[in-house]
Amino acid sequence: LTMSLQLLPCVKAALASCRPVVALETTILSHGLPYPENLALSDALGALLRDAGCTPATIAVRNGHVAVGLPRPALVDLCRDASASGRATKCSTRDLPAALARTAAEHRRTGADWWGSTTVAATARMAARAGVHTFVTGGAGG
Repeated sequence: LTMSLQLLPCVKAALASCRPVVALETTILSHGLPYPENLALSDALGALLRDAGCTPATIAVRNGHVAVGLPRPALVDLCRDASASGRATKCSTRDLPAALARTAAEHRRTGADWWGSTTVAATARMAARAGVHTFVTGGAGG
């Protein structure tokens, strides 16, 4: 599986300086909770982690790349708009190649952000590839 990892600058800086980084899965945001509860959860988890000295790294497939850390506008899009409009699909490890291809193609076609929301398994795999070895999940699953 060839993929591009896009690390948010604060995640990249934390990893480079050996500060703690915690990955967060995105399926709970796009498929587990409705808006605005999903965004409130994301905000609360991010604040909790930052208060504990960790850098949060929310992981998702976005426009043909694996995003490790999402800026606030992207989180809002994922939580509020993408799920409701069908621009977010749940993806486990077996779905990653198709999600990468589909989100890239749809982004080129429409100009909008397209998402693959990562399950526990996909989050663990992508986090490990990025060098992040701890993650938070909404529940154990595939």
